Amino acid sequence: SASGHSIWQILKKNRVFTLMLIACFFGMMGVMPISNFLVSLVNSHGGGSTALGVAQFLMAASELPSALVFGLLQKKMSSAKILLISIIFMVVKPLLILASGSLGMLLAVQPVQMLGYGLFTPASVYYANENVSQADRIQGQSVMMMASNGLGAMFGNLLAGYAVDWGGCAAMLWLCLGMGLVGMVCCAVSLRAGRNA
Repeated sequence: SASGHSIWQILKKNRVFTLMLIACFFGMMGVMPISNFLVSLVNSHGGGSTALGVAQFLMAASELPSALVFGLLQKKMSSAKILLISIIFMVVKPLLILASGSLGMLLAVQPVQMLGYGLFTPASVYYANENVSQADRIQGQSVMMMASNGLGAMFGNLLAGYAVDWGGCAAMLWLCLGMGLVGMVCCAVSLRAGRNA
């Protein structure tokens, strides 16, 4: 079998894939702090431990049907377009939470996770497999997870912590919204570059 390339070689040779990695990095920066600072969001809406448990249940349970939704979408569009849908909903989630005027509305927003982070996991694996050579698939999947769930979550949570201390949960949500928008634009640019390649 053909030998694979290093991560740096893949990034240097594959501009479309690199742009999508940047999109996923910013997308995760926008959505992961919402999960990790959920207790702060629930408390800011007047909820306690029970409400936090309900919110976490709704968020986790909504991810379960994502594989089915992904399968249906995959029949109609590419994994790149599904990633764009995922990142769009990573932008929608903080926007909806900002608009939530009550604890009930905050809880009602949580199932949006199905079309955001829930779709992201299978779509990112398929995208990596489809956009790097067969010999580089393991490297492609690894760098995708490292850029998104690794670096994106790490820096997103770091900045979100400062934002909460500086301006409360609202400041964190605006930060998440901004990061998600950057990710959405990068994803759209990657799709366009892929069509023109």
